[in-house]
Amino acid sequence: MNTNVFKIDPELTKSIKKFRTRRSKNHTALLIRIDEDNLVIEEDELIEDVDLDNFCDELPDVDPRYILLSYNRVHEDGRLSNPLIFICYIPEGIPTQTTMLYSSAKNLVQNESLINGKALELRDATDFDEEWLLSQI
Repeated sequence: MNTNVFKIDPELTKSIKKFRTRRSKNHTALLIRIDEDNLVIEEDELIEDVDLDNFCDELPDVDPRYILLSYNRVHEDGRLSNPLIFICYIPEGIPTQTTMLYSSAKNLVQNESLINGKALELRDATDFDEEWLLSQI
């Protein structure tokens, strides 16, 4: 599928810019969805103070999302870092068309988010916890 068929909502672009420049002492997630009828990529929800071990409860069971996660990490030497992580959440058991839609727009959303590096793939929301996240980054 050609990514030119997708439109990025201008409000999402503003939200991403604001998300990238914010400073928070807590984990924060920006959830992004695709309006499948209009092929518009748009903000779904901003979740502040994310509890990584219970984050799976915030994710829809049958609807894919792109997740921008601001992860506050304390290193073994005491340094603090705040990496931005891109996660593509496509739950199993959804229609093939929806899977293809989200898979084909993944690079577009990641590029719009200005997040370099690999995109993490999440198929089962219950797998998401801090241990899983640390094993992926």
